[in-house]
Amino acid sequence: MVLEMKRALEDIKNGDRRGYRKLYDAVCEEVYCRSFLITQQQDQALELMEGFLTELFGMTEQADGAPDKEAWLWDQYYRRVRRQYQKLLAQQYKSSAPAETLAKIPAALPLLHRVMLVMAFRDDYSAADISAVLGLTADKIQAELQKLNQFLPSLVKGQPQNVSAYLDNWKALLMGAARQLLNEGSDSWVDSLYESAAAAAGIRTEEPGKAAGDFEYFVADADLSAIQPKKKPAPAPEPEEDEEDDEDSYEDDEEEYDDED
Repeated sequence: MVLEMKRALEDIKNGDRRGYRKLYDAVCEEVYCRSFLITQQQDQALELMEGFLTELFGMTEQADGAPDKEAWLWDQYYRRVRRQYQKLLAQQYKSSAPAETLAKIPAALPLLHRVMLVMAFRDDYSAADISAVLGLTADKIQAELQKLNQFLPSLVKGQPQNVSAYLDNWKALLMGAARQLLNEGSDSWVDSLYESAAAAAGIRTEEPGKAAGDFEYFVADADLSAIQPKKKPAPAPEPEEDEEDDEDSYEDDEEEYDDED
């Protein structure tokens, strides 16, 4: 991801606006995984993504100057989550039903704990790092993270055997959840979300075109030098006494050439 980010940011710096799509492609899957794990609803995850990516498109100079681009990216992302927290809380989704996938296991937790969970076990934030973003004390955060570790065995009960390798700790579980989410595919939203975020950031996604009705026609020059009339063979001579003045008969050799638009 980081290498693709660097290349995209270089393109943007050089004035190539296709770099914005490259930047989007570099980060969108990882941003989606975190957004879904936090919100537990695809529509809310995509809304959170769009807002963040719109902001990101306006901060490419900061991103380019960041020594650790991945750390900078997630710091900006989680600060966006913090600013949107009350809105997310109002739409909070929780479920106590058995989780059908690894990605749905965090649905049993409150929103705040899901945020801390992803920060701590997906991006290795310390309690102090989380405190700097969320505004809670590091001691409080550390205590809540310990509770999450205690809850894990009860939350993963009933999961199928084929995911057992991901159930020992939260870090492994979130890694497995991310893989499941990525395997679901993003064909239904990936292009439209980019266009929406780019439009909100004031970035044109299409090359400048001609105004309506402003057409250019390109007409191919036909090489007629090699085209000769095809003359029918003259009829056999009639006997001298029966000769009549007949005009030679020719095929209509006029060939049409369609203008090539």
